[in-house]
Amino acid sequence: SWVKNDHIGFEIYYVYQGEYHTYYPDFIIRLTNDRYLLVEVKGIKTDKDKAKWAAAEEWVKAVNNTQKFGRWEFKVLEDPDDIFDLVV
Repeated sequence: SWVKNDHIGFEIYYVYQGEYHTYYPDFIIRLTNDRYLLVEVKGIKTDKDKAKWAAAEEWVKAVNNTQKFGRWEFKVLEDPDDIFDLVV
């Protein structure tokens, strides 16, 4: 199953150029075996995007270390046609 991360309250805080910001990954996908993906669809990458994604990677690392909420991954999808390669 999947959900577009729009007004559902899932957010990751990050710092960019010394200021705090809020990042909302585009999609959350639930796969079998208690596996979850945070997915960002992006064409052109900016320095701000890199800061967001680093924060997402840290969030994934932290939530996986608890071993209480399944296995999470963060993926950036540059071409929407590659979505099926992403979820394998």
